[in-house]
Amino acid sequence: MTLAGALLLALAVAGSHTGFPVTGSGNSLQTALQEGGLAGYAFACALSSLLMALGAPRQVIAAMAGYALGVVPGTLFALLCSIAALSLTYGAALFLFQPALQRRLGVRGKRLSQWLSIATFRKTLVVRLAPVGNNFLTNLLAGAMGIHYGKFLTGSLLGYLPQTVIFALVGSGIALAQWQQLVLGGLLLALASALGAYLLKTHPELPATGVATL
Repeated sequence: MTLAGALLLALAVAGSHTGFPVTGSGNSLQTALQEGGLAGYAFACALSSLLMALGAPRQVIAAMAGYALGVVPGTLFALLCSIAALSLTYGAALFLFQPALQRRLGVRGKRLSQWLSIATFRKTLVVRLAPVGNNFLTNLLAGAMGIHYGKFLTGSLLGYLPQTVIFALVGSGIALAQWQQLVLGGLLLALASALGAYLLKTHPELPATGVATL
């Protein structure tokens, strides 16, 4: 089973045990909020954040949130979960596993630390917009090497925004059966990928650090 499939299954199983339906035909997060209120919203956010902190793709959360809530609320929900997941992974790497991870990373980790420690916000933004990379490992390595949290967080938040909007738009289009939104989401994804490729080309030092291949 793929990670995305495991995520959907976990959400469905959890929802069946809590009365908080987040998947399935005819169910929506809006309905669940009416029934479960703030507790239901908090549960969905906590579960999604935990799964992303363990490596689940944030694009899946964004699409599901767009399907359930609509574009704008879904985007905000997915961004909140993404930042919470980043903080969890970063914190675990910094406070629990830093010595072991630093030994494991060796020279590659030192190279990453040196590269990201200068202009951290701008370089984090480039990494997040690049069409390659691994969100989980980037968060893990940033925490292990003690990269400035505030600058890493804000750069990530801004870098997360384009894809989060796009996948929330796609999810909303599926929910409303509006092919226009699906087409628009596809076009925006292509545009974002082109922008990321351009940024990657204009920052030739990025592949050398190993960040782009995490």
